[in-house]
Amino acid sequence: MNRNSVHRSFVIVDIEKFGRRADTDQRWLRRQMYEILRNAMSDTGIDWETCHRQDAGDSVILLVPAETSKMLVTDTFVGRLDRELAGYARRSNESVRLRMRLALHAGEVTQDEHGWVGSDLNTACRLVDLQQARDALSDTPDANLVLVVSHLWYSSVVLQDPVLVEHFGFEQIPFVAKEIDSHAWLHIKGKEHPAAERPTAPPAASMPASGASAPTGGIHFHGPVHKVGDPVQGDKTQVTFVRSDD
Repeated sequence: MNRNSVHRSFVIVDIEKFGRRADTDQRWLRRQMYEILRNAMSDTGIDWETCHRQDAGDSVILLVPAETSKMLVTDTFVGRLDRELAGYARRSNESVRLRMRLALHAGEVTQDEHGWVGSDLNTACRLVDLQQARDALSDTPDANLVLVVSHLWYSSVVLQDPVLVEHFGFEQIPFVAKEIDSHAWLHIKGKEHPAAERPTAPPAASMPASGASAPTGGIHFHGPVHKVGDPVQGDKTQVTFVRSDD
């Protein structure tokens, strides 16, 4: 770690299929990207002017001050950004459709005369460019935003709030890119997750013992039966009382 390094949260967005658009549409989309980000930050209560920015054409890197709550970024900012994108989608046509990949990570960076640098920032940039995030957005046409967070962010922020875990329902994905061999966590609204496996047979304890016949009838009692009064109401023609001495 450089002695002049500072801690920052990295918020990186990238516009889907930006390079396929005409130059005039690209300029329009860049303006909308910045306006949407500013509005989402403002609605979250984060001062836009305190966030250092690095422009990359179809994406922007925001370095959020260390004192800004990461929980606020994860919960409120992500929700506001998704809402801003949904509002834009209702007013736009397909040629200027604006959908984003969003990556969240945190770590140490230093500043030089050209901008910010650091291996943690490199990790965040690799994160937003993951093919799994591109595929998830492509496979979910009604979504406007796919969120990918690093394992560090997931374990130190998301896992600390069970409500966030349940709300996002993150999917663990491989994170293999250049010098990185790890895993990350992905969320996209509307994406179906594989159903959990269900047992195909009841537990062994509930099955009859080997060689024993299974009881028949509608109600089964195990052990002595002491009848007090009439426990069965209505038509009793379909009810059989069976005593099983197992």
